[in-house]
Amino acid sequence: QHAELVSQAELDLHEDIASSYAREAREVAVSMQSLSRAMVDLAEQTRAQGAALSSIEDNIGVAEAKTADAFEQVQITDARQRDSMKRTYYLLLAVSAISAGAVA
Repeated sequence: QHAELVSQAELDLHEDIASSYAREAREVAVSMQSLSRAMVDLAEQTRAQGAALSSIEDNIGVAEAKTADAFEQVQITDARQRDSMKRTYYLLLAVSAISAGAVA
C-alpha cells in the first residue's frame, strides 16, 4: 500500500508538471500569435509609409522642376521689363530733345 501511495503521489506530481507545461505551451502559442499579428501590422504600416514617401519624393521632384521653370520665366520677364524700361527712357529722351529743339 505504501508503494501505491508513492506511485500515486508521483503520478499526481507528473500530472501537475505536465498540466503546467501544457498551460505554458498554450500561453507561448497565444503570445506567438499576437507577435505574428503585430509583425504583419508593422509590415503593412511600413509598406504604406514607403508608398507615402515615394509619393512625397515624386511631388518634390515635380515641385523642383516647376520651381526651375518659374525661375527661368522670372528671368525672361525681368529681361523684357528692362528692355521695355530702356525703350521708354530713350523715347522720353527723344521727346525731350524734340521739345527742347522746338522751343529754341
